[in-house]
Amino acid sequence: MKNWQCLQTSLAAGAVLSSELEVTARTPLVVRHEQGESLLVHCEAACVWARQMGAGAPVQETIRTPVTLRPSLEEYPTATVLRQARGRIHLHLPDPRTVEAVDLDPEQVLAACRETGTHGVVLWSAAGAGRLRVRVFTTSLGGAEDTATGGAVLGVARLLGADGARGEYLALQGPGDVERQGHLRIRIGDDGVLLGGEVLALMSGELRAQ
Repeated sequence: MKNWQCLQTSLAAGAVLSSELEVTARTPLVVRHEQGESLLVHCEAACVWARQMGAGAPVQETIRTPVTLRPSLEEYPTATVLRQARGRIHLHLPDPRTVEAVDLDPEQVLAACRETGTHGVVLWSAAGAGRLRVRVFTTSLGGAEDTATGGAVLGVARLLGADGARGEYLALQGPGDVERQGHLRIRIGDDGVLLGGEVLALMSGELRAQ
């Protein structure tokens, strides 16, 4: 089985390569995956930023919120699907409290994704100046909630950009327990969107062929 592109891994790879190659800040490096688009990655202090290369804008469509999600989201009859390498159902909710109050069972998520041909459900809202609250439930975890999902947060950035938003945002993703939340950054400009995150090296070593 081939692995799909992992944006968080790409950010870490950018940090390691920049250090090993001793490149200057903001020097772009290309990170390629077995599947998915190549990424242009660069470092700015402790933050690494990635931009998808050659990727056209994903197809955006408005759908009726899948029936299996409505017990928890009956007040929100429509959702947005972004069709990309891993398409997801996006629901823009009014505030972080509403995002955190949603209770989705993994089977609800899997059924909704089968119905729509997608790979996850993304709930999000603005959370004050320059902040977003995001929760992502993904088929790769059997419908359970993920802590940090780069592609999903990048999708939120694209939706914001399409509505005219510009600037940088910090996305707080995961359950209500702040100790279990992931922090990802997005940068929205006239030339597209970038995903960023701080990378901390915990250990180093060498791999040697036997």
